[in-house]
Parts: sequence; structure tokens; C-alpha cells
Amino acid sequence: MSGHPAVPAGDAGPTAHGGGGTGGLTVLYDAHCPLCRAARRWLATRAQLVPLEFVPAGSVEARRRFPGLDHDATLRDLTVVADTGEVYAGDGAWFACL
Repeated sequence: MSGHPAVPAGDAGPTAHGGGGTGGLTVLYDAHCPLCRAARRWLATRAQLVPLEFVPAGSVEARRRFPGLDHDATLRDLTVVADTGEVYAGDGAWFACL
């Protein structure tokens, strides 16, 4: 059980876009970058419409969870992976987080 309230079938929840919705986002951030760490801390303290989970980019955990990603690229640009499979990088990732 995810801890999120169930949305009845056919009833769009607050994060629904069209017929489905994103239940959570995984943010791949550069854990060695001071700016990235500060942004992660700031994002973690804000109210979230969609829950954010933070995983260091290029880490063993990131590679295990997202084997199809270009992990070198995730160290260059902020990358966000939705639980629905969409991947956002750069500006799109920042918009997804905010």
C-alpha cells in the first residue's frame, strides 16, 4: 500500500492529466553539486502536490531503478522520472518539480 488515498475508478484525482495521473516523481540530482544539493533541500521542504523522491544521479540505486536512462546525461541535467514512465530533463525537469 502506497499510503496515498485511493481514487475511485473514473474519478480524476488532483494530479490527473487526461485519463491518468502521476502519483509521484523521482528526482535524479547531482549529489556532488552544492547548488543541486541546496535545490534538493529546498524542494523537500515545500508542500508537494505530487510527492517527490530524491535519488542521486548516476548512483547504483538510480541505475538499478532506471536501467534505460543515459546516466551520464542525468549528471549534466536535472532529470525527473514520473511513476508513469515519462522522463523530463533540464527545464522540463525543473517545471515538473515546481
